[in-house]
Amino acid sequence: MKSAALKHYLKVERDYCNQMVASVRHQSQSLDAAEFSWFLSDCLDPLMTALDGRSNQETFPVALAGFKHGLELAALNWLKNDAKKELLQQLWSGHYREIIAIVQQEPAKTFTQTGNLLSHLNALDPGYPQEWLALMSRVTGVLEDHAQLTQTGLVCAWMAGLAHYRESALRQLATLPETLARKVLVLPDARDLKQYLGELTSNRWLTVQSAADDNPVSTHRLKARVGSCTLLGGDLPAPPEVFAGDGQFFVRSGDLAWQLYVDAYGSSLLPCDPNDLKRHMSTNDQARKFSGLSQVPGLQDISDIASTARLADTVALTSAETFAIIVLSAVNTQSSGAG
Repeated sequence: MKSAALKHYLKVERDYCNQMVASVRHQSQSLDAAEFSWFLSDCLDPLMTALDGRSNQETFPVALAGFKHGLELAALNWLKNDAKKELLQQLWSGHYREIIAIVQQEPAKTFTQTGNLLSHLNALDPGYPQEWLALMSRVTGVLEDHAQLTQTGLVCAWMAGLAHYRESALRQLATLPETLARKVLVLPDARDLKQYLGELTSNRWLTVQSAADDNPVSTHRLKARVGSCTLLGGDLPAPPEVFAGDGQFFVRSGDLAWQLYVDAYGSSLLPCDPNDLKRHMSTNDQARKFSGLSQVPGLQDISDIASTARLADTVALTSAETFAIIVLSAVNTQSSGAG
């Protein structure tokens, strides 16, 4: 252990720390002392070195919040996975150190909120947390307080792939300081931020890159294939059907139902109550209403359509030939995104 601040905290608060460990062990038989020790040495200690030389008043709240958070992670078996441990090391020795002044403002909230967000990202796709960290690295130098950290974290989670965060993220972007919003979006100074946010709100397939693209695009473009089924399991137990209603896609597979969120940054397939689906089932388009399938690049393996659903800017298809939901953009991103 290298941090003098952490060593001092553990020495002064030894009895209290032992009580916390005993309490968690009593509640959770799965607590592994070796894994918790790893967290202290490989995660909390690197962070606390950034506070060495500071007063107890500054260091103790961070050490306490980190100690409690590590206990929780160990009790939840989060430290048994090597990939998750690698992610935690990057988070604590990198990201948190870069925003140490903000961590000090609300250490417990910072650790809990960020941990929950990364857990959600990881559950949907193991690659999402790394993308989130990369996106957040753009703005760590300009974040001013915990509120901005929370707002920006949600926006970056959307841009990392959580399409169901889209509406909340757009609301947060509209309230961020302009300098911060531009850094998150990597928006050139020549672009008007307010105008771009309006375009982004109206066109789910817009990005800064696509808005600057002068190349024309076809009427329909393949954007995603969502869901799968394998011999060892998958998202969908049976070939899916897709429906639309209230500006939202719904998916039925067997007796199960999902809401499908898609945009330029990713897709999310979230379980929902099958009863919510029933009132939208009559809106399902007949397969014959979609033409031009053979002209869409990337769909050469699909020869027939089982169901079709449409929103203003998006078409979702299913086929008996695949368990995936096929998502196509139905807008010209050049004309919609031009500024």
